[in-house]
Amino acid sequence: MKKILLPCLYSSLLYSFCTFVSAAPIESQKLLSQSYKTCDNNARGIIEQASCLKDEAERQDTQLNNTYKKLQSHLNTQQKAKLLTSQRLWLQSHQSDSELETILYGNSQPDNLQLEWNSIQRIAIRTTQLQRYLDLVQ
Repeated sequence: MKKILLPCLYSSLLYSFCTFVSAAPIESQKLLSQSYKTCDNNARGIIEQASCLKDEAERQDTQLNNTYKKLQSHLNTQQKAKLLTSQRLWLQSHQSDSELETILYGNSQPDNLQLEWNSIQRIAIRTTQLQRYLDLVQ
């Protein structure tokens, strides 16, 4: 009976993990602006898609910075120091992931779009995380 139970448990865990991983990009799409979604739906070709992504990257970066500043304004000195450390580590991780992806992906236009898309997702997820902290301390 143990021989049957373990493979079933492993299969169940693997299925759960795969479901979670494949759902992550879909969930992060909810974090994108309506402007991006409209732009992307109307884009005709890679150049227009790249423009949509560039604009969304700027919006997401602005939103991340604004959320960070709002959170920082609600923290005491010790909490601010921890937030700063956390943000620096996140930035290092973000940069490291970008560098890895640059090596893994090719240099084609679709690959470059994917790299930008991945970066936007990471920024949007970090913004959501900081927003949760802000909600907690307000």
